[in-house]
Amino acid sequence: MRRRLTLHLLFGTSLALAPAVSSAGAQTMGTPARHSFVAAGVGEMWVREGEALFMAGVKTAWYRPNSLGVELGLGIFPQYLGLGAGILVPEVGPTYQVLLGDALLIFRAGVAPAVAVGGGLGFAGVMGEYAGAGVLVPVGPLALRLDLTRRFYQEGLWSFGIGITARPSFLRR
Repeated sequence: MRRRLTLHLLFGTSLALAPAVSSAGAQTMGTPARHSFVAAGVGEMWVREGEALFMAGVKTAWYRPNSLGVELGLGIFPQYLGLGAGILVPEVGPTYQVLLGDALLIFRAGVAPAVAVGGGLGFAGVMGEYAGAGVLVPVGPLALRLDLTRRFYQEGLWSFGIGITARPSFLRR
C-alpha cells in the first residue's frame, strides 16, 4: 500500500476546475491597473509513463506585466482522503509575466515538496522542483489559466493544469 501510494503521488495525473477569487488593482482615469492579485482554482493532471493522478488546488500571485513576481500554490490529491491520507503539494517560486495582446504569459519555476500524512504512512515527504509556463486568457469577466509544467522528484514527470479566476484588470476583454 505504501509503495503504491508513493508511486501515485510521484507519477499521477490531475484535471480539475475550481472557482477562484481575484482582487484587481485600482484603476486611475480609465487606465487599467498596473498589477492584479489573482487566485486561481486549478486542477492538474500529473502524468508519467501512462500513470496519472488528479490534484486540485489554488495558485495565487500578484501579476504585473513584464516583471518578476512570486507565485504560491497548494494542491491536494483528493483520491487519498478516503484512505485516511492527506497528500499535499505546496509550491513557491519566482515568475516572470509577459503581456501578449489579450493574454498574460507566465514563466514559472520553484520548489514543490510532496508531503503525505496518515493512511498508514505516518509522515513522509519528498522534495521536488518544477519549471514551466502558463497563460491567462480572458473570457468575459473571467480568465482561463492553462499550465504546462515539468516536475522533478525522484524522476521527472509532466503536469497539465487548467483553472479559472476573475479577469485581471490589465487584461482586455
